[in-house]
Amino acid sequence: MRKQIALVALTAGLASGGTLAAQASTATLSTTSRTETLVSAKCYHEHQRTVTNFHYSKKVGGYVAYVAPKTTVTDSTHCHA
Repeated sequence: MRKQIALVALTAGLASGGTLAAQASTATLSTTSRTETLVSAKCYHEHQRTVTNFHYSKKVGGYVAYVAPKTTVTDSTHCHA
């Protein structure tokens, strides 16, 4: 939900003359995919990959595109008692 709110705020900022290069009409701040796989009756493994395309720059006063998208990968295993 927070990402949706951030995207709405980003899009609204673009409409009012924001700083994003070329003021794209469908700028995606980030995309996340997550896979959960059962590894036993009580445990599952979670793999999450987030690709972030823009970051906020205080210097510019708005969102700026990364030269190359930033990718973050998280792997974890969760077990229940």
